[in-house]
Amino acid sequence: MKKSQKTDARCIELMLKYISHMEEAYNHYNISSKNDLEENVLCHLAITQLIINVHECKKKVTAESLSHLPHFLTLGRSLKMARNIAGHEYDEINFELLHRLIIRLTDDKTIRELEGLYEALRCSN
Repeated sequence: MKKSQKTDARCIELMLKYISHMEEAYNHYNISSKNDLEENVLCHLAITQLIINVHECKKKVTAESLSHLPHFLTLGRSLKMARNIAGHEYDEINFELLHRLIIRLTDDKTIRELEGLYEALRCSN
């Protein structure tokens, strides 16, 4: 396995972990809408940090590997916008964008796509 494939596999593994933590936060705080997210500052802070983590990992994955993630790549603009939210005042945060992004990141299609690439990278020689 090439060094870039090892790095990509590790980054995808971390993205899966962070996405799993997002889902756990939503379940723990019983978040089912943008209003729930807006009302729960602790959950919002945790989710924001996890989005930053996913975005930073995505930046380290090679373009070749990313080309195998067409569904995940459709989230790219939203992920970048949500990542930039971290630096804004609480009153200016677009909770609708955050909530929609979490729903899309945690959906089965995204998870299966990331897991499939992770396994392919991990198993390649």
